[in-house]
Amino acid sequence: ELSNDNLYSDDLSLCYLKQLIIQMLRLDNSHFHSKPTTHMQQTYENELLNDILLYIDNNIYEKISVSTLCDHFCISTSMLHSLFRKNMNNTAKNYINELKLSKSKELIRNSTHTLSEISEMLGFSSIHYFSKKFKAVNGFGFKDYLNKVRINHSEKLLIETNKSITDIAFECGYINSNYFGDAFKHLNKVSPSVFRKMHENLS
Repeated sequence: ELSNDNLYSDDLSLCYLKQLIIQMLRLDNSHFHSKPTTHMQQTYENELLNDILLYIDNNIYEKISVSTLCDHFCISTSMLHSLFRKNMNNTAKNYINELKLSKSKELIRNSTHTLSEISEMLGFSSIHYFSKKFKAVNGFGFKDYLNKVRINHSEKLLIETNKSITDIAFECGYINSNYFGDAFKHLNKVSPSVFRKMHENLS
């Protein structure tokens, strides 16, 4: 017959054995499941973010908001914010605005669209909001950038062509040669005609 001490000893050993098995199973499960789950989650997030960025790029001329993205991709606002914070170090709203403002500079360089036209084309709520954001991101206003682009183009025409100053003024988007002359002199400290002569002497 077994003594009470032996019975207690066997129960205690069994208890320890059960705890050991549980701990081993936990370690094995965490090693087996945690890494694939994390990898799968990151893969899913990467693919989702890429799809979101592609959607924004393809619809940059539309009014895109956080709610637009959440509805289209069937995700929560918190998940969208987490995706951009974690992978872009930015917010979705800021990213959209920055991309639109970058596109606005491209439109200024390659077209003759006005401030209001570009603002409307890119889906900004108002001209004032567009102008404010443009200056905040670039450090200078829309009109300053537009004028600089036009003057840079006029410099090339003055150097490389024999076009009249009036024709160059119209080609660069100025309403008359006097306004063009004032804007040119403000940036270059000399008039268009003097600028042309200076470069003729250098060639």
